[in-house]
Amino acid sequence: MTLTWYPPEDDGDSQITGYIVERKEVRADRWIRVNKVPVTMTRYRSTGLVEGLEYEHRVTAINARGTGKPSRPSKSAVARDPIAPPGKPQNPRVTDTTRTSVSLAWSPPEDEGGSKVTGYLIEMQKVDQFEWTKCNTTPTKIREYTLTHLPQGAEYRFRVLACNAGGPGEPAEVPGTVKITEML
Repeated sequence: MTLTWYPPEDDGDSQITGYIVERKEVRADRWIRVNKVPVTMTRYRSTGLVEGLEYEHRVTAINARGTGKPSRPSKSAVARDPIAPPGKPQNPRVTDTTRTSVSLAWSPPEDEGGSKVTGYLIEMQKVDQFEWTKCNTTPTKIREYTLTHLPQGAEYRFRVLACNAGGPGEPAEVPGTVKITEML
């Protein structure tokens, strides 16, 4: 279970140097410290949980003046095995190009991961650039996608990622580069 939190609004006029993370089962009274060394980031993965049990967490800030008061307990959460993201979509390919657009299609991944595939993200990369750009921010539920208003003659690489409740999986690249030009 991964926890995140915000630093305290009042640091007591001394920089925060770390945090103590504690947890307890909802029905228990005693808090148990879960990190031996203070955490310096505002994120912590709580491990060693028993699947099916309900836990609360709290965080205490530390600075040069000492230890502050613990935060209010987190909203309780039931420990579950994390959901694995899906595998790569299969057979990503170009189905059509025009002077200003490209159409892509693909098949579902062989491995759905820990839950049903909920959609697909498409990314593109100009041939002369390093960064991949998202083409859609909301995963598309269908297994085809057309990008429009692309500059004629430009060359791109494309890739597709399947998504489920565990997040996006590994990308599957459309083989080679794609030149934006009328397909004959």
